[in-house]
Amino acid sequence: MTSTDHLVPAHDAIQRIRGLPNWSENLLFVMYNSGAGIAAWAHWSRVPARPQLWEAVLALYLPGGELLLHRSFGPGPARSPSGSDASDGSGVSDGSDGSDASDAADPGAASSGPLSFRCVEPLRRWSVRLDGMMRRTRTAEVTTGPLADGPWEPVRFEADFEGLAPTWSARGLDDQEWADGHLEQPGRITGTATVGGRDVVFDTHGFRDHSYGPRDYAKILGDAWLSGVFPSGRALLAIVVWTRTAGVPPYVVGFVDDSLGRHPVTGLRLPRLAGVDGSPTEFTAEVVTAAGTAVVEVAMTHRTNYTLDNPVGMTLGTRGGADELIAAEGPARLRWDGEEADGWIERFLRRDQLA
Repeated sequence: MTSTDHLVPAHDAIQRIRGLPNWSENLLFVMYNSGAGIAAWAHWSRVPARPQLWEAVLALYLPGGELLLHRSFGPGPARSPSGSDASDGSGVSDGSDGSDASDAADPGAASSGPLSFRCVEPLRRWSVRLDGMMRRTRTAEVTTGPLADGPWEPVRFEADFEGLAPTWSARGLDDQEWADGHLEQPGRITGTATVGGRDVVFDTHGFRDHSYGPRDYAKILGDAWLSGVFPSGRALLAIVVWTRTAGVPPYVVGFVDDSLGRHPVTGLRLPRLAGVDGSPTEFTAEVVTAAGTAVVEVAMTHRTNYTLDNPVGMTLGTRGGADELIAAEGPARLRWDGEEADGWIERFLRRDQLA
């Protein structure tokens, strides 16, 4: 069951910190513009040991297998001198749950300082900003090990997200395998990346994700995550998560938007990740709803790897342990009933489960 009718702005605002074991808040942003030759993936997550701090990651996918990667930690910009939270109930803790409110950051953004995701208008508009340093590398380097230190370069990235359809909630707000709230939205994304003194202007589509609640990646065996917005206005999002608990069925959620409305996803069939090289990189996915099955041809066009930390967090690149949870993440060209679009594919799996 999915619903949007019950959502109010406070559900989508940056949340007040809860004093619960493994409580976290996570936000995701993806976009791909093949015409401009750029794609972006960004993720913000509260640090479990000190949730006032954010871990922020940005990957820019450039032509020719090049990547620009950023990872930083921090509490973001200071809140306003008044110290008041937003009127919609968003914001960080007042200290009543044992957190330290004296260093509380601006309650309107997930931010490490150089990289932020600001809630401009809950359920509708967000903005991504980076003014910081990024490490230039290539897909081959992050496939073979963790990202090594080396030369860093200044980059500015500015992207504005505006929802194209109502924000969607996965199974309400209280029935999540890894969170108490899980929101998704397709949107139009406009902005500029300033790389090497050159401006790359983009106007494209993508998705954002916002979830919060107890989370522990140690319980996950793997996942697949497919999304795209098509020129006709159709959009799809499909997620399957396999747990490590015997007898527990996969967690499958998502939606398909078409001319007949919004249809909850009940199944996602596609190949699991087979290797740290992202294989297979071309395959067919079947997205199942009560209205029918969308058959989508997927061709991954670029990739970066990261390794998930426990209970939350990520290492840029590929760690070598047999039990590591390895992700292959990147833009893809999608073809659905003859219509093509720039989309996204994520798959991760325990290393010892790779073919």
